[in-house]
Amino acid sequence: MPLSRLPTEITLHITNYLTHSHVTSASLVCRAWRLALIPVLYRSVQLDSDDRAVQFANTVTSGGVTGVSPHIPRSVRFLRIVQHFRMNGDITNLGFDLLNPCMTYFTGLRGLYFHVTGDIVLNNPEFIKLAQTWCPKLETVDLHIQNIDYQTQIGKHLLTTLFDFKNLVSFSLSSPFISSGISVESLGSLESLAANCPRLEIFKLDLSFRDYKGVEFYYTPDIVANSFGKSTMPFLHTLHLCDILGQQLENFSDFPPTGSHPFRDFLLRHPHIKGFKIGYSATDTKSPNINPENLARAFPSLKYFSAPKFLCAKLWRSTLANRIECLSIQRGVWDFEGEPELPPMPMLRQLRIDEPDPLEALKLMGMIMPVACGIEHLRTETHDIPYSFVSSLI
Repeated sequence: MPLSRLPTEITLHITNYLTHSHVTSASLVCRAWRLALIPVLYRSVQLDSDDRAVQFANTVTSGGVTGVSPHIPRSVRFLRIVQHFRMNGDITNLGFDLLNPCMTYFTGLRGLYFHVTGDIVLNNPEFIKLAQTWCPKLETVDLHIQNIDYQTQIGKHLLTTLFDFKNLVSFSLSSPFISSGISVESLGSLESLAANCPRLEIFKLDLSFRDYKGVEFYYTPDIVANSFGKSTMPFLHTLHLCDILGQQLENFSDFPPTGSHPFRDFLLRHPHIKGFKIGYSATDTKSPNINPENLARAFPSLKYFSAPKFLCAKLWRSTLANRIECLSIQRGVWDFEGEPELPPMPMLRQLRIDEPDPLEALKLMGMIMPVACGIEHLRTETHDIPYSFVSSLI
């Protein structure tokens, strides 16, 4: 039987085992195969140069592929716009000028990944607005925008726009090299995001700052909590607050609450959080007043925890140690001296130690692995750990 006469179902099944380049070759066999394979070929599209943007825009808007172009935009489920910060060949404002008209075609888009500089976003805010208007099935938005000032009027307006998505399941914003601080006013639109995305399950915020004339900028968990107002996201199960934080979890120094504890109150309104990641502190790295059991009360569903060493030390002194399944220990200041034996961690399956100092990593492994007999995955950042030592702990 000629290949071109194979039933479409068999063709599609075979392509599940092929690389993207081989699927592309298969699509050239005949028009029937081409039509059948369009959803596979264009399910995920990455544009990282003006040349690719021009080619893709022509295909979408002007019949660039004879007889099949109407099917292409309806097949796009994930769109990635990426700058590699090359001297030449990156996507620029020209590429966005061509892409903007295409957004009205992507009615089936489910995921948008945006990895660009602040200048590109500030010069092309209509791209984000078009995605918000013409992509009603959009569920996942992952924004990585670097070198930007969110305290200017235009920067604040941009944040308002970024938080104006609706009906998302997952939202992530990463902004390295911010050239100013951040405030509740700047993040005020988070309350609108929560209201407009009632089924939001994942929220990730990763902000880092440049020093300006010796001034260190940072943001705090309380700033984020206050920005959400009194809103509640009943399906929220993953919360990441990463990079430069001006405080850690000092909200948990007493319980029941006395005074104002915005972040703790936020967590108590979201009891279904299973995954929590918090970045390192720019100020107090010891947090000696945190009561471990207050952490346990605030995270009744916690299974995945990532934090600096001193916060992990609080966690494994609480009842959370009995049910944590994945623990990622970030670098940080913590004194091991006088630390008693850890309680059992019967549910722990994954352990990651992001500690470049081999001696510190060895100490952590020597403390945790004897009380976590169910570990299936171990990852460290140092390669200088003797195999014999690891073997003795297994």
